[in-house]
Amino acid sequence: NICFQTEVSSNELGLNLGSDQKVFDFVVKTANKTYLIETNFYSVGGSKLNEVARSYIEISEKISCINGFEFIWITDGQGWLSSKNKLEQAYKSVRIYNLATLHSFISGLKKCLK
Repeated sequence: NICFQTEVSSNELGLNLGSDQKVFDFVVKTANKTYLIETNFYSVGGSKLNEVARSYIEISEKISCINGFEFIWITDGQGWLSSKNKLEQAYKSVRIYNLATLHSFISGLKKCLK
């Protein structure tokens, strides 16, 4: 019973992310917070993963300055085995879940909705 929207642009939400206009995979709104969610899965490594992590670190830092919004990144896959350093770096400023830990985020959302 979690209400969400898919493919929502930052402009639709009234967010000013500077020169970045972002379309989020999912948006979940609770009474106190709006969660902006990006999802991906990588079966192989490569430079793309490093670029995505860097980009999401920047987006998360911008969103963390906006009251009532939080950026969430759900990612998984064996591709991250070759890019652990960048993923570890992202953990410092991005709230990250994988398929094994996603239940904790969903449980927290359900508590907010009661």
